[in-house]
Amino acid sequence: METKVGYENSVARDEILTKTNEEIAEYFISKKEKKDAEDLFDSFKNYVSENPEKFTNNIKPFLNIPKIYQYALLWGLNKAWSTKKHINWQVVFDFIFKLITSDDFWNENCEGANYRNLIISQIAEVIEEGTKDDNHAFSPEFLPKVEEILLLLAKKTESDFTYTGDLVTSILDSTKGKIFSAMINYSLRYARLYKREEDKWVRSVEEDFTKWLDREIEPSLEFSLTLGKYLPIIYWLDKKWVSYNINKIFPINNDTHWKAAFTGYLSYFSTIYGDIYFLLRENGHYAKAIKTDFDDPYITKQVVQHICAGYLEDWEKLEDEKSLIFQLLKDKNIKQILEIVNYFLAIAKDKPIEKIKSKVKPLWKEIYKLTKHYEENEEFQKIISDISKWLVFIDEIDDEIMEWLILSAKYLNRGRGFNGDFFIEDLMKHTSKTPAKVGKIYLEMLKADIYPNYKQEHIKKIVRLLYENNEKEIADKICNLYGEKGYFFLKDIYGKYNKKGNHNS
Repeated sequence: METKVGYENSVARDEILTKTNEEIAEYFISKKEKKDAEDLFDSFKNYVSENPEKFTNNIKPFLNIPKIYQYALLWGLNKAWSTKKHINWQVVFDFIFKLITSDDFWNENCEGANYRNLIISQIAEVIEEGTKDDNHAFSPEFLPKVEEILLLLAKKTESDFTYTGDLVTSILDSTKGKIFSAMINYSLRYARLYKREEDKWVRSVEEDFTKWLDREIEPSLEFSLTLGKYLPIIYWLDKKWVSYNINKIFPINNDTHWKAAFTGYLSYFSTIYGDIYFLLRENGHYAKAIKTDFDDPYITKQVVQHICAGYLEDWEKLEDEKSLIFQLLKDKNIKQILEIVNYFLAIAKDKPIEKIKSKVKPLWKEIYKLTKHYEENEEFQKIISDISKWLVFIDEIDDEIMEWLILSAKYLNRGRGFNGDFFIEDLMKHTSKTPAKVGKIYLEMLKADIYPNYKQEHIKKIVRLLYENNEKEIADKICNLYGEKGYFFLKDIYGKYNKKGNHNS
């Protein structure tokens, strides 16, 4: 059996091919049944995308057809543009403007599918596609008309935001979210074309954005998330505007809109811009983020990563009680501290390792003091376990680090995954330099009934090096303890370094 997804009606498509645009419009108007409309939708959309010139040569008849087909028409034109077909934008924008300035367009009661909002979404997507890439953009001569269209849509469109469990995706799918996004991309296109040194923003768009900072006037979450999402871009357009309005962009006393704006900010940019970081820090927004329970765990992760990056860049000092890194530790949030541990491990591939090493040891000391105090807490044991991986950053195990590693050794099986195998490999690299310390740490792990046995070659090497560096007593204990647990892979090494007849494993 075979089936198709969508409404493909070859008979209807063939009928469309032979009709004039006036006849096509009359044909659509005559179709009263909902099923007929759904059957024709895909056929018409695809035909428009394949033959855009047929419709732009005479587009006026489609001003009066049902909205479902106007939606298909714009979708088809958008698809044609994305496949690099020529579009007569003068005709298209005139059509759009006439459509959205009609009272009927806004007054019609939309029952069932809201094709008015779907049409608006297509218009916003067309504009965004035509402005975001200078290599595939419509001519600057159309920018004034585009500006009119966007300002009108932003003014008259009502929010259709529906929360689906993911704030970012919900807003990206919303009609107003697409309008605001198109307004930013339009402003960027304008700024790139006209290259003003300062205040690059389109004046009319800036005026509307300023007005909407009053959430009584623009209460949509879409606007708040858009401000956060495009904050670095808006800052490039007009840094004075952002600096002056930072506490309106992120209304700290309005948790719902603040959270939407900060979620937008943390969702879209992996690069951390120093000027924006300081601006947000000085106005208390990162401090609020530390204590905010975001719906998306990724946002919490990003908060921690931004602060860790600030610490790495010397923007944050551990000894400064007002610093964000100090506040992060003081808050004692398990997930956040685990993310601190993960952050430095994750960036080791891209950042200079010496820079990381210089930052890890003092931070490890503070985390050790915190976790030691809560050692009996199973959640804190996860941190104690996972931070053992920071051994990779240590050049030599001194007395202080040995104390930290002895604590971690007791809880290697409490982390996110078993950390013993990583621990053994990293310990092995220190055995020749500090054999007694490595031996004591290893015994602490075995006393906690943790017996790693994966990659046995690493364990054998540690034991062999302990024997060779005059730590026979510790090496013997390790061999015997493994033997008592039924692991005999150290038997030959034990035999080599003990007289015949004294084998206990």
